[in-house]
Amino acid sequence: MDYEYIGLRMQRGAEKRTRIGAMLRPSHEWVDERKLRRKMRGTAGFQIYSLDKIDRVLDAMQRHGYNPDSENERLVVIGTNDGTWGEDMPEKYATAFIGAQLLAIVEKDRKQ
Repeated sequence: MDYEYIGLRMQRGAEKRTRIGAMLRPSHEWVDERKLRRKMRGTAGFQIYSLDKIDRVLDAMQRHGYNPDSENERLVVIGTNDGTWGEDMPEKYATAFIGAQLLAIVEKDRKQ
């Protein structure tokens, strides 16, 4: 699998049923922790610019509350060749992946 843009994303609830290889739906916009009806141009995630920076990305995710801590959540790897959008998102490394595909599920016992 060769993708120009790779990232990490938390999946919760019904979204957890998405299978590897599936295309992901665009994410909703949020304002003041309130989900809006408007959709983003892509699927929100934390972009990994290089594998040696993955620990920085995981740290940023944890600081913003993205940490799988229940049976209702999982951390996944997403990818696209269609580009990204939304570099003005509030979380460091966050962006919207246009045409994102689910590539892998990160095991919960991964040492960080």
